[in-house]
Amino acid sequence: MSHFSYQVTEMKVSQIISNARVISAGRSRYKPKISVVTPTYCRNGEGLLLRCLDSAAIQSFTDFEHVIIDDGSTDGSQAVLTDAALRDDRIVYIRHDKNSGLPGVRTNEGIMRARGDAIAFLFDDNVFAPDFLEKAWHKLETSNADVIITNVEMLTKQGNAFMLGGWPQTIEMLRNLNTIPNGGVLVRRSFFDRFGLYDPHLMLRRVCDWDLWLRALRLGARFAYLDTVSAVEHGLVSPNSLGNTVAWDVKAVYGYMMDERRFAERSATLTPERIVDVDVLDPTPFFPYLRNSGEWLEVVKTFFEPFARRLSADPAKVLTNRQSFAMPSTWFEKSEGPQRRRVLIVSNVTNAWVATWLAELRNDPALIVLNTPEWNLSAFRPDDTDVLMVFDGSYVSAAYQIEAFRDAGVPVIYLAGDGVGSEEHAVKQGVDPRDFLQNKDVATTFGGYAFFAQPQATMNSQQLGVAMQIAAASMAVVGSASAYEALGASCPHIVPRLTEGAWDGLDDAAAPVQADATYDLPSGVVPGALEQVMPPTHRPPTGGTANTKALRSSWESLSALVQVRHNTRIAISASSYDELSAFERFGISATAVRNGVEIVATNGRTLKVDPQACSAIGNWMRSYVRIASMHRGNTGAPTMAVFLHSEMFSGSEVYGLGLARNLSLLGADVRVYIPEEHKYGADSGLSEINSWLERHGLKPVERAPYTAGAVFLHLDQERRDAETEQLDTFIRERGIGVVICSGFMPVFAVDATRRSYRVYQALFQPSAYDDIADLSYLRGRVDGILSDCEWSLSHFARVSEVPSRVVRTSLPLNEAVATPVRTQPQWASGPVRIAIGGTLQPRKRQLEAVLAVSALRDAGYDVELNIYGYALSVLDAYVRQIDEQIEKLHLESRVRRCGLVQLGEIAANNDIILSASLDESLPQTLLELLRCGLVGAGVLSGGIDEILTDSVTGYLTHDASVDGIAAVLKRAIDDRANWPDLIRETQVILARDYVRESTSNALVTLLFEGSNGGLAMPAARKANAAAEAMAGA
Repeated sequence: MSHFSYQVTEMKVSQIISNARVISAGRSRYKPKISVVTPTYCRNGEGLLLRCLDSAAIQSFTDFEHVIIDDGSTDGSQAVLTDAALRDDRIVYIRHDKNSGLPGVRTNEGIMRARGDAIAFLFDDNVFAPDFLEKAWHKLETSNADVIITNVEMLTKQGNAFMLGGWPQTIEMLRNLNTIPNGGVLVRRSFFDRFGLYDPHLMLRRVCDWDLWLRALRLGARFAYLDTVSAVEHGLVSPNSLGNTVAWDVKAVYGYMMDERRFAERSATLTPERIVDVDVLDPTPFFPYLRNSGEWLEVVKTFFEPFARRLSADPAKVLTNRQSFAMPSTWFEKSEGPQRRRVLIVSNVTNAWVATWLAELRNDPALIVLNTPEWNLSAFRPDDTDVLMVFDGSYVSAAYQIEAFRDAGVPVIYLAGDGVGSEEHAVKQGVDPRDFLQNKDVATTFGGYAFFAQPQATMNSQQLGVAMQIAAASMAVVGSASAYEALGASCPHIVPRLTEGAWDGLDDAAAPVQADATYDLPSGVVPGALEQVMPPTHRPPTGGTANTKALRSSWESLSALVQVRHNTRIAISASSYDELSAFERFGISATAVRNGVEIVATNGRTLKVDPQACSAIGNWMRSYVRIASMHRGNTGAPTMAVFLHSEMFSGSEVYGLGLARNLSLLGADVRVYIPEEHKYGADSGLSEINSWLERHGLKPVERAPYTAGAVFLHLDQERRDAETEQLDTFIRERGIGVVICSGFMPVFAVDATRRSYRVYQALFQPSAYDDIADLSYLRGRVDGILSDCEWSLSHFARVSEVPSRVVRTSLPLNEAVATPVRTQPQWASGPVRIAIGGTLQPRKRQLEAVLAVSALRDAGYDVELNIYGYALSVLDAYVRQIDEQIEKLHLESRVRRCGLVQLGEIAANNDIILSASLDESLPQTLLELLRCGLVGAGVLSGGIDEILTDSVTGYLTHDASVDGIAAVLKRAIDDRANWPDLIRETQVILARDYVRESTSNALVTLLFEGSNGGLAMPAARKANAAAEAMAGA
């Protein structure tokens, strides 16, 4: 690949439009109604220029000027245009002697020089119909539209033609396809002041018109359609047209152009007053849409090198003074470039459900999000894509392309709406005039092959057959149970837990809302206005002020309206919302929240939407796509597996179960495994584990051939190799791509080049491992380390040298039978009841707690101690020691061993939860019982001070002796009046840091960081290395 050692220069619009010569026989003070703008370059040689000029000259509407900007033509155009300007005083000829190669800049120059109240574009490969300006001006004068759209006949290389202009002018369609013919519009001058001019950047040369219309419609511009043929375009036929001569990088351009978060900012920068300062070669706006510097070099080759060659034989003179093309590698490092993933959303209709996915995923800085329709999928390469999301896919040619993505290792997710196999809508198909296929231009183009997911639309049998083919190539199907069944898919099925709006009040308790706004096709309102939107089957109440025009359906459905209206109140019939699918209702509700739209029913009721619930779904969307991206390059292993340290139901095992539950709720296919060898003899918590899994919708555990703990490191090499090989076979056979070990398990820590899966290890208190030096074995052999508290992680992060993160315990531990949060203490009178939990063993120090309770009794305190947890046979000696002390100290009426019970029972029968251990990370029982409203007291150990702050959220002591434990309990009991405040403060922390949403975010972030772009990332790293080597050369 060739490479120039040149630098990017500053090339501002003001520089490009300078040094122009104006030739005109016209009137200097002329103020026409319309300005016709024609940018041109070397069309005279093709014989197109004179036909273009003549079509303007013979217009039936004569109050116009014709502004022609010549971008350095060398084919005799200059003489033709000079002569025309001197003969027709309506022509203003602007001549540049040097070609800029930027037609968008020249068009903007014409707009800025124009004096008319409205602007029309007559491109040099177009021919106007004689009555175009007359008809378009009349339509503009008699409507409140910003833009009048007409039909343009597009000639093709095949010798036929198609019509463009009459397509639905809705955001649902325009996001996917430029349906507005640039040569068939009439635009108010004020439109450009509000929404900006064409984006003149070098990389947008081919799509700057689409970019403008999309920005404007999304920001509230009004478009009106005039059903007339206004022009004929020859550009598709001409070998010199922009589309036939200029290459482009679709992934970079789409990423930039489709990012709606920047529409308002970009539009403000592109207004006539500010556009002169825009640098058309500035690469930095495009960096956020590239994964790495290797992709940046592709952009250089596609855009900048050809442009530099066109302008000068010496590119070094053209591109100087700013930033080396090789320099952006530092930008990618600072912006987590190597970890960014590209998500391609394929949808023929960008309704509110799809738009919500786009908006939420774009809020994740680690994701680059593009969208395209099925018929344009061939423009994208599998190598450039990390996740492919297909919404209601049914297009024949796209099905084979999707299979190619799958075969290239791209995870494919099929999102099925109610139109997939839903017979209940079949009888209604075709009654809605907003149905895209009832538009003659859409129907002619697609002939029924493409499915457009709109309310009440249902796939036909052919479309459903293709949808089944796509679903068979997918890693998962997201959708309703009926859709999943209709698709006959065998991959995992995910049903999102969606929220939606609900109508407040009663029907007879609200004042009716009258329609006081009318609209044409399509419609628009100013912020704060009331817009009446009725479905076609709805009939207005008799006697109201609603009129036929106000209730006429437009292309802007409710789903589209909530996307393009901001801070607006929209009135609808309640049934037009209630009859939608759950996905559509959620999309509309979430979009309304994002855009500040208030939806009211015509009976006066308001649609109430919970913003926090919508935010939670958005968080799920981002996490799910991150999880899917981890399977890039290894789609044959879509399962995530959590390997437990043993079959006991305690400690690290419960932590691992919580990880599995959270991943499952995010949509991952998760399995849980335990070792084949059980090291606790007859004691087992297997039934408790399986019961917990069943309650949370997970499959029972399976035994696997692995040795937990450091024991593996002390086996002879032959046995270690044999166990590693056996385990690798086990993992491959089950399609496991991600392994999470809940505890130290070096058997999984194999060199990355020798395994097909990612491996993460959850580590807890360092003292749990026989030799801390053993942990160094993990260095270079795992993809990430997690722990339940900062204290523990701080010890391991230094050893592992891989991504590491605190993934806190997710509360409640058992969501299926969770005890409600208690915000007030339970104690009122009688003895203060103290609980201590955990397997009975010396490090948990239940014996010291018994002795401390004895001291409290002797000091006159009325207390009881309840001891909960396993009493393992291997620890019989310690258990007998506890029982002996209870008897010796005559504590039988105050101290009870209660065994393993539900946490709800512990919460109901105690007031204080005590942690007496000196060898802990952060006890899960302590956290769960704090959530249930118990007051915490403990000895400072591990990360306990991350939840207990003395006298703020609990009671803490540095003195681990029996006297110290007794003293901290005394302080807690004596401070009972402040327990309500402590409980409230504790609940704030738990609700912030220990709920499923925050803990799942931390887990997914770690998995994402550790996967470093999926198994395909080594290629990206090679590309970066090649780019750096090339820069050095």
